[in-house]
Amino acid sequence: DEQKMSQKLGTKWAVPVEIIEFSYKPIAKYLEDLGAEVALRKNQNGEIFKTDHGNIIADCNFGQIQDLNELNKALNSKSGIVEHGLFIGITDEVIIGTPDTIEYLKK
Repeated sequence: DEQKMSQKLGTKWAVPVEIIEFSYKPIAKYLEDLGAEVALRKNQNGEIFKTDHGNIIADCNFGQIQDLNELNKALNSKSGIVEHGLFIGITDEVIIGTPDTIEYLKK
């Protein structure tokens, strides 16, 4: 929705990073070394949220991300990180829903 729109990534939302659970501690340290404030995602009951594959999600606040490609490369290259929410280079179109309309952004 339109609340997720921003001029620069990292100014409004943390980047979700899916992590293999047993590697959480070293991966959290790695993410912190990259400049993130790392928060383990929890469900409504306060328990650690788990994906369908049993992995965990760390919401990583990097602040305003200056070099998306460099961060993308750093996250993609680390064993223990399954996926992340940057989605660099994998889409040509974004659909944004607002209360009154739908907006389409194309590359």
